[in-house]
Amino acid sequence: MISGEFESPSTRTLDLSDHAAASRSTVDRVERDEAHRLLVTSSAGDALLNACVNEDGDPSAASSSSIGKKLFPGLDEAKREPALSGLLAGIAVAASDDLPRIRAHLFFRAIQGLWACSNPGCSEVTGEREGRTIGRLYEQPHYLCKCGGRILEFLYCQRCGDAFLGGYCTTTAQRPRCLVPHPGRARPRAVTRAGDPWTERV
Repeated sequence: MISGEFESPSTRTLDLSDHAAASRSTVDRVERDEAHRLLVTSSAGDALLNACVNEDGDPSAASSSSIGKKLFPGLDEAKREPALSGLLAGIAVAASDDLPRIRAHLFFRAIQGLWACSNPGCSEVTGEREGRTIGRLYEQPHYLCKCGGRILEFLYCQRCGDAFLGGYCTTTAQRPRCLVPHPGRARPRAVTRAGDPWTERV
């Protein structure tokens, strides 16, 4: 973990629809200086940071589709993905300290279904606990573990190996917004890092 504080964007820029063509062009590996110029003149770095905050204004992970919708609202869905890909490629090519650093996760399901208790201190776990961020593992989905923790689908990032728990957003009288293992009528799907204290919420 790298310590530090979130530095708020200097502008409120969010809509990059007018710069979509320039963003897509960076996929073709433009020169570093040109990529940097395009990103700075469009305030793309600020726009990306503004697209990745929650309702309280704090930095928050977001799906690529959500980011694309915020950054390129003037484009149809089919054109948002290449525009976002170009923007991210441009940031990588520019490699500048005045542009945001990005961390993305690619989720990988190695086997057909594996679920885990969201309680790191799960009483159903036997054996070594040090460094463990999830509770007991299950072959079939359940709602609650015997320890009282919510059971969610176990996922991990193929790139970095981080463990995550995935589920579906739903609303109950007890919990205004929570995650459940089955889709049912719940939408949309959401993911949270294993071991986070707010695992049952999104």
